[in-house]
Amino acid sequence: MPTRRKQTYQSNKQGKYDGSFIFGSHNLRYGIGVNRILGGGFAKFFGVAPAVGSILSSGPGSTEDFANNSCGAGNPCFPGGASNPLNYPVQNVLMGNGQGFFTEMPQFGFPAGGQFDTRFTWYVGDGWKATKRLSITYGVHYVRDTGRSDSDLAAIPALNQFGPGLGNPVHQPNKNFSPQLGIAWDVTGSGKTVFRAGGGIYYENAVFNNILFDRPARLQQGLFFGTGLACIFGSSLDVPLPDGSTMTPTFCGQPVGNVVSNIAAFQQQYQAAVVAAGPQSNGSFVGNTLAEGADATGDQLIAPNYRSPYSVQMNAGIQQQLGHGTVLTVDYVRNVALHYLLGIDVNHVGAARTLNVPNAQAAISATNSGFGCGTGFDSASITCAINAGASISDYANNGLDSGTVFAAGFPCSVCAFPGLNPSLGENQMLMPIGRSVYNALQVSLKSNLDHPLPGMHRLSLLASYALSRFKSQAADQDFINNSTDFDNPNKFFGPSGLDRTHIMGVGATMDLPLATRISMSSHWATAGALTLALPNSGLPGEIFRSDVTGDGTVGDVVPGTNIGSFGRTIKPGQINNLINSYNSTGGGQLTPAGQALVGAGLFTQAQLVALGGVTPTLAPAPQGQVGLSPRFTADMYVSWRLHPNKAFHGLSERVVVEPQVALFNVFNFQNWDPGGNTLSGVLSGAVGSANGTTRHNQTGCDPVNNPGPCTGRTNLVAPGSASGVNWYGVPRQWQFGVKLTF
Repeated sequence: MPTRRKQTYQSNKQGKYDGSFIFGSHNLRYGIGVNRILGGGFAKFFGVAPAVGSILSSGPGSTEDFANNSCGAGNPCFPGGASNPLNYPVQNVLMGNGQGFFTEMPQFGFPAGGQFDTRFTWYVGDGWKATKRLSITYGVHYVRDTGRSDSDLAAIPALNQFGPGLGNPVHQPNKNFSPQLGIAWDVTGSGKTVFRAGGGIYYENAVFNNILFDRPARLQQGLFFGTGLACIFGSSLDVPLPDGSTMTPTFCGQPVGNVVSNIAAFQQQYQAAVVAAGPQSNGSFVGNTLAEGADATGDQLIAPNYRSPYSVQMNAGIQQQLGHGTVLTVDYVRNVALHYLLGIDVNHVGAARTLNVPNAQAAISATNSGFGCGTGFDSASITCAINAGASISDYANNGLDSGTVFAAGFPCSVCAFPGLNPSLGENQMLMPIGRSVYNALQVSLKSNLDHPLPGMHRLSLLASYALSRFKSQAADQDFINNSTDFDNPNKFFGPSGLDRTHIMGVGATMDLPLATRISMSSHWATAGALTLALPNSGLPGEIFRSDVTGDGTVGDVVPGTNIGSFGRTIKPGQINNLINSYNSTGGGQLTPAGQALVGAGLFTQAQLVALGGVTPTLAPAPQGQVGLSPRFTADMYVSWRLHPNKAFHGLSERVVVEPQVALFNVFNFQNWDPGGNTLSGVLSGAVGSANGTTRHNQTGCDPVNNPGPCTGRTNLVAPGSASGVNWYGVPRQWQFGVKLTF
């Protein structure tokens, strides 16, 4: 079902001048340029239909159990039981407000949605032939980008409630100077052995998408994209409207198939209310919401101390000529990237240190009363409720929870863990604090040979290899990421999603008679790294189960591991060693939120254990558990460069017709883990996870009668499994084409 309508436009107009002149042993180069980059369009995320979700879980009281009994014991509402999504409970419903613009600026014929960037650059550099065998290059580059941080907008005093200075205008970086230095030394004087080294600073900028989710929250007026969270973990939420009123859904926790029309009608009502309020009141303005973030509004503000991300790159290596036309290059490369954006909730909603004891007592009292155990919050009343069947989720449903869950990230004056300021909601601001480090040994061998074999006019060969490690605080540092730990952003630092220990490539191009060119290439890369995480039950009160750092986020990194540990320090064959170690020391323990309750004298440890308010015990992985898959492909291209003027004399010599045939993945190697459908690091024990997946189904697998052994992976890289016609690593495919040059 489509959930959005989207159109995106961009134009880039550039004016540039470059010049150089030589004096003595110096070659001075200089230049100046201006780019005017315009963006625009709209994206009505969840505008056509809301995102309706149910978190998959197994066992008694799980979503699978619900699905099998959705209309009574042993009676699913729709055929198939747990195999039919219509039987699962409506746990999470995220609606779009029907608006698709993210800015107030007209562009590309649209009344709003425009973006801009005026990029001004200049550089000056010198290539100095210091001696006959030593060359030195040095210079400096300057760049200034506008429109990459919304620095044109005024201060927002309301944001200072989250912390002094957070309401200031966003900083416009104006001092992005990039010095660079390089040397080349002819070691022997023969020109066959050259040592090279260099270093410099290289600036990046925030992608336009980051700014898209900042600007709507800074404008007091306008109709902009926004979201409304109607259900979370099966509980209903009051959806705020621009006029200050709220809507309350009635379908949360019901079987999906029974309330499809109700959900659709509720979203239509929500969107109509947004249109009725008009542009006079922007429902996403942070001064109105007092909350911004992925859980609340979908927007994230850029911190006032924004600065352009940049990298410091250094390299040193040697080139050696090996006979005529063949060169071996060996380089060490180090790249340290700094100041990319990481989201941090500056109000720390849900953090264990924000326990509000009176609110917790009120939630405990309400829960005990609901189980017929009086209105007290004493230990005897809690024990009474436990004996009556209460769980930690029951207490969470009455406010003993994070405001991120109980109030969808909006201000929650009744929550037990409301954040540092209970009058405010979450504020997941994008801070310029990200850091990553890439280290690599890179080797390449290039050879260009004329007439190497009889009948072969030219042969070009290339072989390359990289032994590398890429560590970061996030899996992908170009787009919006939240910190893994809001309380300690630097705690987790490990192999990123782009890390590959070994990468190898081999290619050859041959020019043959009859205007024939044959090219072959092969690429191989070891598997990526995966972060192991505790499973999220999908129920209220998750901070008592999987928030082991106490920062208010759930589904934390498994204790004892780091970002990207699986496939690096922990191999697939060692996963059960980790699970056994965790279960013996970390499973069934209190989280920091639980410890806060015990420390305040509200519960005993035994009571929280009885309520299920402890960390989960992980299921062991099946024998033959797989990790992320390496990637291999070998491709072949054949083309014929034909000159029609030889047959049709009236045609120009510049007209060239080039028929082409390409064969991708010649050996039909099976590749797994396409982008967006890789092995999951959440240790849920389900098929597709890092503790529930084997290469093939196990003996005795019967999807209907005996599904337990059906643990074989199913995420084969196939056409359509990711964007692009010929996705890298798909099963063997042919491609035919004709290129016309004139």
